Amino acid sequence: MLHNKKYNSIVVFKSLVLMFIILTITSCTDTSVEKNADTDLINSDTVVIPPDTLLPTPTPVLPIDVKVSVVLQETTVSAGDIVTARILQNSLLSTEGGGINLQYNPQSIEIQEVKVDASVWTFGHHNGVIDNSSGIVSDIVFANYTGAQGESDIATIIIKVLTNDKTEITMTESSLNPFASNGKKISASFGSLLIN
Repeated sequence: MLHNKKYNSIVVFKSLVLMFIILTITSCTDTSVEKNADTDLINSDTVVIPPDTLLPTPTPVLPIDVKVSVVLQETTVSAGDIVTARILQNSLLSTEGGGINLQYNPQSIEIQEVKVDASVWTFGHHNGVIDNSSGIVSDIVFANYTGAQGESDIATIIIKVLTNDKTEITMTESSLNPFASNGKKISASFGSLLIN
């Protein structure tokens, strides 16, 4: 009998503690505003959080899985020169391939050739379609069944410089063959090349 009284006392005590916790949480999260009719003051035990102090939901920042850059081999360039640039990737993941488009000013430079590095991209590749009248090389695509990780060559570009004006080659991802790892699309960032 003594054991049951002790057990009942513990149950009652735990129930009281639980009710106290629930009441405390409820009173702290009550966002209703009670005004005293005589003084027009807000009741001091009511918590009110103004809407402008609430923090916005942060937009998730996706990590960049592969960085693509283009680097000029020559240090000085003049009108009439034919120069070589390399497109490189630096990837934390094992990249199974991807695709790149180039954009440039056709009055300043002319792309003479694009050649994907077949020693790296052994599964297949396409050197792209050069359109010097529009200043676009579209769909330079490449694949490696086993993947390439770290820094690796993608392609070599042969460029004829037409003027001494500053010009830039920019890159975008080809929708024909987006960058992928383990059969899934990955995020890529693209640099650019400033000439002169």
